[in-house]
Amino acid sequence: MASHRLSRRSALGGAAVALVSGSAVAGAIYQPLFRIERSKNANVVQYDAVLESLDKLVPSGPVAVYWILLAEDGRREGLSALDRRAYGFKVAAEPGGSWLVYLNAAKDRSIRVLRWQGRWAAQIVIGGKSAVLTRMFVASDESAFIPRVKWVDLFGVDMVTGQPVTERLKA
Repeated sequence: MASHRLSRRSALGGAAVALVSGSAVAGAIYQPLFRIERSKNANVVQYDAVLESLDKLVPSGPVAVYWILLAEDGRREGLSALDRRAYGFKVAAEPGGSWLVYLNAAKDRSIRVLRWQGRWAAQIVIGGKSAVLTRMFVASDESAFIPRVKWVDLFGVDMVTGQPVTERLKA
């Protein structure tokens, strides 16, 4: 599957007007949730909430994912089929309008996308605390033909205290 470019961010309230894997939701607003950074290079995988309105996600595709190629020229690209094996996800709707996201690489740890403090946020347990996930960092060993994940660091903000929280997940 060929990668598809994403359009640049618009001035529409910080929202991204995006084309993800060759399709976009007309009139949707994209709000950043979290990103995955990697030790391999500066490129990041960005996850956004896809809003139908300020308080409702698009039921047919509530979360979008794409590359931001910071190691190159900063352009945005959709994920290839191979990329989706590592960075893809499945979603499940919950009563009340929130969604559970299961990353392909971490199916045992769900991320809840919900409204929090007037915006959409990615809620997950980090270090035993309910937190808003802001980013992940994947450290990998690239010396072999197939790269191996050494660890994953989770970074977020405690939803009760507002303090930064981190956790290292061993591979």
